[in-house]
Amino acid sequence: MKLGVRYETAYRYAAPVRFSRHELRLFPRGDVFTRILRLRFETNARAHIRFGRDLFDNCVASCSFPEPASEIRFELELDLGLQKRHPFDFILAPAAETLPLQ
Repeated sequence: MKLGVRYETAYRYAAPVRFSRHELRLFPRGDVFTRILRLRFETNARAHIRFGRDLFDNCVASCSFPEPASEIRFELELDLGLQKRHPFDFILAPAAETLPLQ
């Protein structure tokens, strides 16, 4: 199955302002059931974008803006390939079989 995702946001100001570094966590975590087929990420012209991982292994786009601007924008387009899976296909720890659940 294929899924397309589009995200777009923009903030506009009456006069140019300086922006601090922005860290965006908009990207899905790929695994054997989810593949990123296409990714397009854009922000202001001349912004410096560095992709990395955070402590929890999420993909993070760290964006720095060298000059003041009256708008900041972020656009993301993704095409994902999704493989069907059974939601209850997991291993239950033996100790969990005897928990006092009601």
